[in-house]
Amino acid sequence: SNGSCYIVDCGSAHGTYVNGVRITSPPDGGVVVPHKVRRGSMIRFGGPGAPQFMLKSFAFELEAMRDYPSRNPTLTPTSSMVQHNTWLNALG
Repeated sequence: SNGSCYIVDCGSAHGTYVNGVRITSPPDGGVVVPHKVRRGSMIRFGGPGAPQFMLKSFAFELEAMRDYPSRNPTLTPTSSMVQHNTWLNALG
């Protein structure tokens, strides 16, 4: 509701990292405290060498999302997805 993004590690074996810092979960089913993640944070699920993801947030009007051009049937599914993501990046 406040536009913020949070992440929780639910006791994974290899860890969840935000900007290289491991997020811990409480032992023995204690109270889980969500970790606030800011735009541009690097998130990694697993140890060193695991894929990393950058959090990017968007702010745009719903009408802009609705006005997305129709899919081009000549594009492969991957090319179509790249085109769609490029268009979304241009909005935010």
